[in-house]
Amino acid sequence: MMVRGILAALALFWVGGTTAQAQSKLNAHYVLSLAGITIGGGDWTAEIGKDRYTAKSNGELLGVWRMILGSDIKATTNGSIAQGRFTPVNYGANFAWDDDIDDVKIQFRDGAVSEMEVKPTITLESDRVPLAGLEGVIDPQTAGLIQMPGTKDVMVPAVCQRTLPIFDGSQRYELTLSFKRMDDISTEKGYHGPVVVCTMAYRPVAGYSPSSFRVKYLQKNRDMEIWFAPIAGSRLLAMIRIVIPTTVGTALLKATQFESTAPPPH
Repeated sequence: MMVRGILAALALFWVGGTTAQAQSKLNAHYVLSLAGITIGGGDWTAEIGKDRYTAKSNGELLGVWRMILGSDIKATTNGSIAQGRFTPVNYGANFAWDDDIDDVKIQFRDGAVSEMEVKPTITLESDRVPLAGLEGVIDPQTAGLIQMPGTKDVMVPAVCQRTLPIFDGSQRYELTLSFKRMDDISTEKGYHGPVVVCTMAYRPVAGYSPSSFRVKYLQKNRDMEIWFAPIAGSRLLAMIRIVIPTTVGTALLKATQFESTAPPPH
């Protein structure tokens, strides 16, 4: 269950989509590995307009992991952009390999969850903390995008000065980021340059079981990282790598392709 939980957490960051009149576009491909062994991959094609964004993901597990955990992972998100903030409107996810949740549909209104449908119904553990605090939340996919205000360089430690309030249809949790270092990265196709590396701390808020091994392990894990790289022609950054040490080796989601384009000059 620990491995399944880690893979689920990583898979939720595979995002992509299409919008009309996109101002910036990102084409990316991610590879998922555990203890240095490739076990899956997914694509990200994100197009972000002036005041709207849309996301659609596709990922799959490989080899024996496909036999053990299942096959495909899909998710979609669309939302609005105002004052440098991404606000989801609709989020949907399907996990063909997750026995706990197969389908999730969430609608947001003014940053709060307004409607939700989960199939099959979540089995409630006796010690599960009731769901609460569903105002001012974002979905897991939106958490992979950051917009920096101002006019100066976007590659600064301030990228990491934030807490991401996330609701995935089952659990309400927070990822608190803090600056760790500046680094450089070179993908096989596309981006070569600096990245901002943030440490990532997990804090469950509601909808979780305090006795869960996965929850307790993630709470204690102080070595998780999320790396951000810039999207050309914008003040946007996107997740390019996630690192989570586990009891069976390091889980790594990294981009092998990260190509972004700016809008044509007027």
